[in-house]
Amino acid sequence: MEQALSRRRPERTAWIVVWTAFIVFCLLVVFVPLSIRHILLYSMRSHTATLQALEGTVVIENPATGHQNVVSNGASANVTEGSAITLDDKASADLRFFDGSSVSIKPGSQVVLERVQSPRFQWGVQPNMIWLRMVTGQAKIVTNSAGKTGLDFELRLKHLNAVLQIKSDGVYGAEVQTDSATLLVHQGSAVVNANSNSVQLVAPERTTVALGQPPTAPVADARELLTNGDFSQGLGEAWTAYNDQGNDGGDVPGVWSCDDETHTVRFYRTDSQHNHCETTIEQDINRDLPDPVSSLVVRANIKIVNQNLSGGGYLASEYPLMIRIKYRDKYGSENEWIQGFYYDNSQNNPTTNGLQIPRDTWYYFESENLLDTLNPTPTRIISIRVSASGWDYESMIRYISLAVQ
Repeated sequence: MEQALSRRRPERTAWIVVWTAFIVFCLLVVFVPLSIRHILLYSMRSHTATLQALEGTVVIENPATGHQNVVSNGASANVTEGSAITLDDKASADLRFFDGSSVSIKPGSQVVLERVQSPRFQWGVQPNMIWLRMVTGQAKIVTNSAGKTGLDFELRLKHLNAVLQIKSDGVYGAEVQTDSATLLVHQGSAVVNANSNSVQLVAPERTTVALGQPPTAPVADARELLTNGDFSQGLGEAWTAYNDQGNDGGDVPGVWSCDDETHTVRFYRTDSQHNHCETTIEQDINRDLPDPVSSLVVRANIKIVNQNLSGGGYLASEYPLMIRIKYRDKYGSENEWIQGFYYDNSQNNPTTNGLQIPRDTWYYFESENLLDTLNPTPTRIISIRVSASGWDYESMIRYISLAVQ
């Protein structure tokens, strides 16, 4: 029946064929160029990054293939998208990208290279894309947005639901832990998104992101390296207290205590019979200083009530209150910065690294920029100690800060 109908109306069939062909032609004329245009403008190609181990051992693992590559001090390796980079506690590495951007990764860090892409064609309009996911550790980021389409650099903190978004040239830092992260802008600007909130950082500023919380308001980048420096939690878990009786046969220990209301730590010793003791609270820090870094300053609020060993003792090593910072310098050597305090030196004992302050009066101490006075300059802070030393002593501290900028 239909065949007969088509034979009776051949012109109708012809018009259907013509119009169908015309519509297909129009679709091809429109959508083929649009598809080609889309490919030319938005197609991306992936790149590898180059990792150089500066010290220690770095492990590169590709979860897709299960392949592991161990890179030792001085060696280099290519890193593909999706690879996880793990540094041991003594390792450091540089990760360099196709556009000249780089990331310096510090000891104990773990980073995943999620995306490293650029426009496939010269007509591309997408920015260069570098996305890293940081699980833990410290990193310094130096970006290069010289490409004509700009830069989309993201440091993703998936476990904190946070992202550091960088669109321009600059120097940035990240210190990431399991429950919080500090994100910094040393040069340039960036946006931090976390838990449906965002803040913009303009150098030199920083923000902190805690688990399940929005980013804090930007503040000037002078970071505190100490935990519980105001002793609001007593000595807590951050501080360890102990006595060192020395080797002169003494057996009278010093006493330490922390007042719950005034948050004041007190060091006390009496009836020493002229035998040595040192009473100490110590905090392990083990943190690299940021790079670049401009200042490192110690601040403390202290009081000396009593001392019966004049000055700093016979070797300028027994002050009724001392602050000591152990650090590693740029050559890898360990050194110590010492600041002693005393109020009496009637016996004219040596007072190297000592400062005379009023007796039984709260004294606010602020050091010089230690980066200007210490040579070689520190690169890593290992620990800080506050102690009282000598024979009989009574001294107090209610605040201490070690701030870096």
